[in-house]
Amino acid sequence: ADGNIAPVRTITGAATNLSGPRGIAIDTANNEIFAANWGNSITVYSRTASGNIAPVRTITGAATNLSSPFGIAIDTANNEIFVANRGGSNSITVYSRTASGNIAPVRTITGAATNLNGPLGIALDTANNELYVSNGIGNSITVYNRIASGNIAPVRTITGAATNLNAPYGIALDTANNEIFVANFFNSIAVYSRVADGNIAPVRTITGAATNLNAPYGIALDTANNEIFAANTGADSITVYSRTADGNIAPVRTITGAATNLNGPVGIAVLR
Repeated sequence: ADGNIAPVRTITGAATNLSGPRGIAIDTANNEIFAANWGNSITVYSRTASGNIAPVRTITGAATNLSSPFGIAIDTANNEIFVANRGGSNSITVYSRTASGNIAPVRTITGAATNLNGPLGIALDTANNELYVSNGIGNSITVYNRIASGNIAPVRTITGAATNLNAPYGIALDTANNEIFVANFFNSIAVYSRVADGNIAPVRTITGAATNLNAPYGIALDTANNEIFAANTGADSITVYSRTADGNIAPVRTITGAATNLNGPVGIAVLR
């Protein structure tokens, strides 16, 4: 898609129970869409859902420990949902993929040792059994074992002046090329080695006026077509770049305009 183009489908309306949706994830194996709602719920829809349609499942209630959930990732290999909770709990909560109702998480990462500080984005690496989290307040990326639980220290942390992290929101992982992509709210996309640790500079950075980045929240990768997609909350747009783009470079495509129905886009996922 490119330009001022209408969506092929839209899920909206009272029946959807969407409540400030932030993160989105697609489960291609089971043909489902998962939305993390700021109003403390996870809603699940058929992948082809459209219109004012009720979710097929909803995780919500006091037992869930959801706290202003922002990022969400689906592990189809192990049938689990991972959620980054931006609220006061500073936590990662994990649920069964088919969980529904007021159900407790199967695992929770939380506590001072975790170094979680405003967790927003979340990405999974099932090949290496790791979980990556972008911390918007702490200006850091923290990495944990996939089955980590409790008040546990990260196995690696990217943080410090050299990293150029600046309110990191979205995060995406490219296991084919061993890279981490991070959307910084203050108008940049930073790329790091998958095993980066400490106060380390990015290997590439997309930034500058030509990029048309405008408060990017979400980021997604299409490794089949070697493209990066950014959801720009400040411009109601989706900008697309080559996977290897670097510097002050214009997008290869931009979705924007009244027909798109984009309205403060936050989460983004690419289905190929």
